[in-house]
Amino acid sequence: LWQATQARSAIEARRRHPVMCFIDEFQDYLHLPTDLSDVLAQARGLGLGLTLAHQHLAQLTPSVRQAVLANARSRVCFQLGSDDAHAVAKTTTRLEADDFMGLERFEVYASLAAGGQITDFASGRTITPPASISDPRVVRGRSRERYGQDRQTVEDQLADAVGQPPDKGGDGIGQRPRRQS
Repeated sequence: LWQATQARSAIEARRRHPVMCFIDEFQDYLHLPTDLSDVLAQARGLGLGLTLAHQHLAQLTPSVRQAVLANARSRVCFQLGSDDAHAVAKTTTRLEADDFMGLERFEVYASLAAGGQITDFASGRTITPPASISDPRVVRGRSRERYGQDRQTVEDQLADAVGQPPDKGGDGIGQRPRRQS
């Protein structure tokens, strides 16, 4: 990903289309050949927006933690534990650690980059997720209704795509018999 991002420097800046990359639990994937603060600064200039999600700051090495706190321009915080709340509260004059620790379910404080400026934290509420589905049969049924197609239709489309007549016999698995000349 980082090599592809760096290759974008060969594209004229005004012709670079913005690209967004969302990485959940990013500390598990962070094995870059360069310093994260350099990555964050360069990525922005190369048109790569990074959304980095993690559970708490203690998951990050001290250098990564510092890079995130110093260079992440937009932040969305759900309820924080004491250590994280104190660390994030140091980045604003309007909120205290107790404010971050006192958030309820689905409540956030967000500080966003907009128009080249970073806004102070504002409170917000996320969309309440739908009721969870724990019955696998219901999940498969809904998936089948939404995405499913008749098997023969799919087989015919695949045969058309590879230029072969559809196999009308057997299950189509395994080696095909050689044609006799």
